[in-house]
Amino acid sequence: MPSPPNDVRVPLGEPAPLDLGIARGSAPSAGADDVSRRTALRQRLADLAYLSLVTTGWFAGNLLGVLGCAVVFFIVLSAGQWDAFFLQVDNLTTRYVEADIGRRGLFEHYLVQTFMLLFIGITLLRAPGFIRRVRRELAEAPRP
Repeated sequence: MPSPPNDVRVPLGEPAPLDLGIARGSAPSAGADDVSRRTALRQRLADLAYLSLVTTGWFAGNLLGVLGCAVVFFIVLSAGQWDAFFLQVDNLTTRYVEADIGRRGLFEHYLVQTFMLLFIGITLLRAPGFIRRVRRELAEAPRP
């Protein structure tokens, strides 16, 4: 049985027709306005996705920088010698394992406070440059 002429089904393997919201017989200005609104919405969503990905990566980089500060601290403490570096780390782990629960909790509390202060400090120092870079990249982004 043949399909009616107004049937909108598309056979498999062929791309579906793109509906831009322009109805047959409507004024071109109404369709163009709808297309421009959709384009603006897509651009805002693209900018939001870009901003969220860049910000997440930037925060991850800051976190890795803070964790690297701990490694640098032990390297400086060991005067750049690998055997002394691993002896310092071993000394810290041995004392941590042998400590009672109260002292472990206090050490963890100080450690978290120290890392948070470093993270906040590094983030605040790097934030102005990050904001300038993101603003510049969003302003220079190609627009449809």
